[in-house]
Amino acid sequence: MTSRPNIEMLATRFDLPESVLRAEQRMAERALRRWMLAEESEIKGFDDNGLIIVDPAGRVEIDRIAEKIAHAFRLRVGQLLALDPGPSPHGLGSELCAVCDLVMLGGRPVPFEASLTGSGLGQILARGIALPIAQDRVQIVMSWREVLSRSAASRLRQELAQALESRVRTAAAHDPLPVGRPLSQHRDTK
Repeated sequence: MTSRPNIEMLATRFDLPESVLRAEQRMAERALRRWMLAEESEIKGFDDNGLIIVDPAGRVEIDRIAEKIAHAFRLRVGQLLALDPGPSPHGLGSELCAVCDLVMLGGRPVPFEASLTGSGLGQILARGIALPIAQDRVQIVMSWREVLSRSAASRLRQELAQALESRVRTAAAHDPLPVGRPLSQHRDTK
């Protein structure tokens, strides 16, 4: 395995300003900092948001996976990502396979972001970092959010606008303002 690069070198490799790597407290950046300082191969403290992938000769097999990730993306221990990239509709397996290939080729951390089809009307936005922790092992630390797709968000906005418009019409029908008098004359002056 290669020696641990310093923050300035990582900033230039990832096209990030040095200040972002120093100040940003996202999970991937915290994992990267711990990896740079770690004496042991595996980075501790990311059990709920991590997985370990064994990649002997491009086989890319899940060795260990957090329960939340397994459930959210329908992945499992022992799954060969190079042959089975993950069941539809998510496809996180193919993203993990690609990032592991990059780590194995370069021997250094690789950040990643992915937008995946979620269940129902949502999209899943995933972000993380793949860290080389041994000659044929990669530790993935990631976080994700499920958000509405553009079409679902547009439909929701339309439904909300219609509901609010209907509510305004109903309120106006029950409490109309008399026409012809200024609004200030309708207030109680007690």
